[in-house]
Amino acid sequence: MRTWMTAAEIAAANLPGMPKTKRGVTAKAAAERWDTNPAFVRARQGRGGGLEYDTRILPTLAQVELMQRNMVVGVPVAAEPAGSDIDVGLSGRAARERDARLAIVAAFDDLVKGLPKLRHSSHLQIFMDKYNARTLRIEGWVTDLIPTISKRSIDRWRAAKRDGSPIRTRSGSMRAGACMS
Repeated sequence: MRTWMTAAEIAAANLPGMPKTKRGVTAKAAAERWDTNPAFVRARQGRGGGLEYDTRILPTLAQVELMQRNMVVGVPVAAEPAGSDIDVGLSGRAARERDARLAIVAAFDDLVKGLPKLRHSSHLQIFMDKYNARTLRIEGWVTDLIPTISKRSIDRWRAAKRDGSPIRTRSGSMRAGACMS
């Protein structure tokens, strides 16, 4: 995702809570004094000059919209090499479900990094709503395996990934050696 945008690019993006013209964005930036923090504004390189703004300075709804436009659920996640301890005891479907859950967790973690101002509960709600409504770009194999998610599922999968704990199957039993890491 792009982290720096010009006033013209912000206006062209048609983001919620933002003016629709370059002049309007520039006026909003001046009124809200975006240029007072050098971490959020820089001189644009190249022809024409001007300023670029860090997307973190935009209103939260605009940041959520940018994240949604750039997020793809199902991008391959760096996994352990085939035949590792993680794959021991996993059927083909269980391994695919694990990969789908890891892809969902990776997309959620990207959302969290991109929206640091929000609380964890807000991150969970936004991601769950957008995933279940299919307004995120979700690869078909992920939704085939995991059609809907809950906030609790996301937290469980993140904890399993972090701790390397076993995956619970649909029946609730534990699979030997089936870890989320």
